[in-house]
Amino acid sequence: MFGGGYGVGLTVVDRAEPRAAWVPPPPGATRRRTRLSEVLVPELCTEDELVREMRAVADGRAQLAAYEAVVVAELAARRPAQTDLTDDQPGHGVEGWAPTRVPVGVSEFLVDELAMLKGVSLSAATGLAERSLALVRELPATWGALADGLVDEPRANAIVRALAGQSQAAGGQVEPAVVAEVEAQALGWARAGETPVRLQERTAAALIAVDAAAADR
Repeated sequence: MFGGGYGVGLTVVDRAEPRAAWVPPPPGATRRRTRLSEVLVPELCTEDELVREMRAVADGRAQLAAYEAVVVAELAARRPAQTDLTDDQPGHGVEGWAPTRVPVGVSEFLVDELAMLKGVSLSAATGLAERSLALVRELPATWGALADGLVDEPRANAIVRALAGQSQAAGGQVEPAVVAEVEAQALGWARAGETPVRLQERTAAALIAVDAAAADR
């Protein structure tokens, strides 16, 4: 049990931890990871320390969300659409058969794989794939702010919903420099504390202000 200057934080560990070599627990006992609340006890914290811990948890969530986006994007890169069955092969997919969207250029089975790995619905897995690819490939400034804990996940997602797919680099019709300019504005609003809903509205309005056709898209 730690106190004083200790607090919650993220670190990197050796994934090759030899758990198989653990000594079996005695009868009636179970083996599990130590829980954070068993090491860092909030009851012993001052109110200032509790506030610090809340901020540390929020920062950790942002870092993990940014890292997850990179992991999902890398998985998507290893699951290109070219690996799917072609029209002349038995069992190939038919247009309209899938109940959810599939990111462009990615295998139709990526969403199913993500849903299985995370234990979520196909709809949730589709959203994760689309957000992750947009953050990593289209909106690097937003991804960086999330990774650095400067914005939280809900606000980063609000920017993604407003700007994903708009850049010419992503198949859209807006100059990449224009998207980057609007993204910078949005990040300023996000860091100033704008709510996610209002942030998405303001970001979309800023895009329309420089590209009126974005409203129709």
